[in-house]
Amino acid sequence: MTPEELKKELDDLKREFDNLKREFDSLKNSFSIPSEIDRAFRFRFKIVDKLAEAPQSAITAPTGGVTQDANARTAINSIITALENLGLLVEN
Repeated sequence: MTPEELKKELDDLKREFDNLKREFDSLKNSFSIPSEIDRAFRFRFKIVDKLAEAPQSAITAPTGGVTQDANARTAINSIITALENLGLLVEN
């Protein structure tokens, strides 16, 4: 290859590189999170912060009462267990 051909090829590569860089910068600058999603994340993180500050006291399983609903008690016990497993409650 002659020096002129090398220079032309180098110039072509530089032009192609510059075009790719412009496209990349355009994509990078145009990417944004929709405001609805951003608000939802911010709201959720505030709730998580508040949960971290919540007291971790134990909640006992339901007992007694005139009317005993076995299905409700099973559901309540499942919720208590899930909260204990997440570390949000102290285990009984």
